[in-house]
This record gives sequence, C-alpha cells and structure tokens, in this order.
Amino acid sequence: MTRVIAGLCLITILSTYGAQHIKNKRVERARPDLSGTWVLVQSKSNLGDTQKDITDYTLTIADHNREIRVTKSFKRAGREYLEEWVYYTDGRPEIPPGSENIEVQTKWRGSKLYRRITLKRSNPFSSIREETVRHEEWEISKDGSVLIRTIRESSLINPQGSSGRNEPLNERYVFTRGS
Repeated sequence: MTRVIAGLCLITILSTYGAQHIKNKRVERARPDLSGTWVLVQSKSNLGDTQKDITDYTLTIADHNREIRVTKSFKRAGREYLEEWVYYTDGRPEIPPGSENIEVQTKWRGSKLYRRITLKRSNPFSSIREETVRHEEWEISKDGSVLIRTIRESSLINPQGSSGRNEPLNERYVFTRGS
C-alpha cells in the first residue's frame, strides 16, 4: 500500500513539474526578443526639450532571456556619448551603486517590457519627502521592425509651501532595425 501511495505522489510531482515547465516555455516564447541594433527615427519620436538636440542615436540590445543589456550611443553638440543599462526581468535588484533611495522593478507584461523607477529624496526645507516615478515601456511591432520606448515621469514636489505635481515628462522614442 505504501508503494502505491509513494508511486502516486511521485507521478503527481512529476506531472506538476512538467506542466509548469511547459507553461514557462510558452511564456518565454510569447515575449518578443528585443535583440539587435536599433536606429532612432527622430521625425516619429517625441524626445522632449532636453533631448531635442541629440543626433546619431542608436541602441544595441542583447536580450538574454532574464537579462537585457542595452547600449545607447548618441551625439550631442558634436560630442559622442555611450551609456549601458542592464535590465533584470527575473526580480534581481537593479539598484545602481550608491543609490539607496532608488527602487527599480522590471518585468514583462504580456509582450511589453515594463520598468518602474522610483527615486525618493528628502527635502532639507520641508518634512515632505519628494518622490519621482518613471514608467518605461518597451514594445516591438508584430513584424519586429519597429521598437517603441515610452517614458512617463512625474514628481511630487513642494514649491513655495504648496504641494502638487509638476509637469509630467512624456517621451516617445521610435526605432527601426539597423543594418
């Protein structure tokens, strides 16, 4: 009798593991692969006032399932810039060194990569903590030829003693696959 029960338990465990493994594979296949070289299409993008003088903007993305490496290169006022970001979609912390007041959360929501960055600051002139929240969303077209990065940001501020929200940041970067 104990062998029968042990056998049934083993079958239950193996079938549960197998079903979860198949489900995980389906989820991995459902999300798009962002890998490649992407070139900014400025005429279709809304970069905001601080980014409007950028030229030769290119992203190189290496999508390694749960780790996405993004290298950004661009020119501003004739000077070249290079930045690298690493996004972890498996829950690993993405806190930059020396940034204990920053919370970063990256995850897939269906076919979109979603990232929320919260920066909390103390204001030496007020007891109200200031908080800036940035929402980033990455979406690739169904045919894989267009990548759109949308950034929305808002801050809780305390100008001259009255609390309120400042003007939200809304940027939209439209990229096409490079050669």
